[in-house]
Amino acid sequence: MKRHFVALLVMLITANAPSASAQNSGEMAIAPGGDPTFYVMNGGTPEPFGDRIVECRNSCAQKRVLVTANSASEPKQMLGHFSGLKLAVDGEALFFESEAWATSNAVHAVDLATGQQRYVTDGSIACVIGTGRFQGALLVAKRKHFVQGGSYNPLYLFDANGKELGLAALDVDEAPKFCGSGELQ
Repeated sequence: MKRHFVALLVMLITANAPSASAQNSGEMAIAPGGDPTFYVMNGGTPEPFGDRIVECRNSCAQKRVLVTANSASEPKQMLGHFSGLKLAVDGEALFFESEAWATSNAVHAVDLATGQQRYVTDGSIACVIGTGRFQGALLVAKRKHFVQGGSYNPLYLFDANGKELGLAALDVDEAPKFCGSGELQ
């Protein structure tokens, strides 16, 4: 009897736990102190490129759906196949990516107090700058095309509202310089 209770308890506790792929793929963001956590979910389980973004509090005893997938005629308004969750430095917004164009995702933000979602820019989020002069800015990889063909992925800084602050690096491979320390001087 005791073993059955323990097995049931383990099943209940792990039912809402994120998968290893969710933990390691940007499909999860954790607030300082560990609560709340944010997951990309498909149905009732955390899963990469899911159709909902969920906020969990108190070990997922309290859940709130922040964003759900929808379709739209304008790519920057389409929501779905979510990824790249990043919490704002001030903890007031959650940034995420949604599939949009054939060659680029769209970066969006959801205000955690109001639940209002907004488009920020096209591209993929490398990180949120944690300290320094550009604290709170987004480092975003943008897809650019050469006139003679081919493409490259420079890194740009954006404020939380989508205003471009400038070019940070010529290649996405330089992101660890900025994202590892969380500081951009």
